[in-house]
Formats: sequence, C-alpha cells, structure tokens
Amino acid sequence: MSRCLLGSVTEKVVRLASIPVLTVRMQPDEQLAVPYGNIPIPTDGSAGTSHAAEHSVS
Repeated sequence: MSRCLLGSVTEKVVRLASIPVLTVRMQPDEQLAVPYGNIPIPTDGSAGTSHAAEHSVS
C-alpha cells in the first residue's frame, strides 16, 4: 500500500536516509512554498523521471 501512496523510490529513500528527508505529494494546481535551500529529488532512473525532476526544480 505504501508504494501506491508515496512510490517505491520515495519510500525507500525516506526509510534509509541518514538525514531528514522532505517528501511532498502535490496536486497539479498546487505550488510548494517551503523555507528550504536544498531539496533532493530522488528518481528511479526511468525516462519519465527526467521530466519530473525538471518540473520539480521549476
């Protein structure tokens, strides 16, 4: 069930990270406003994640 809610890559990063990890699930019309300077964007290396990473950075 957790894979459906967060995604298998996200779940694994959150579980295994040695530092605090921020995960965000957003709707298409939402904008993220957080006071953090560096936010890691974990991906699984698939073709679609490049587009997702570019979108999340913008």
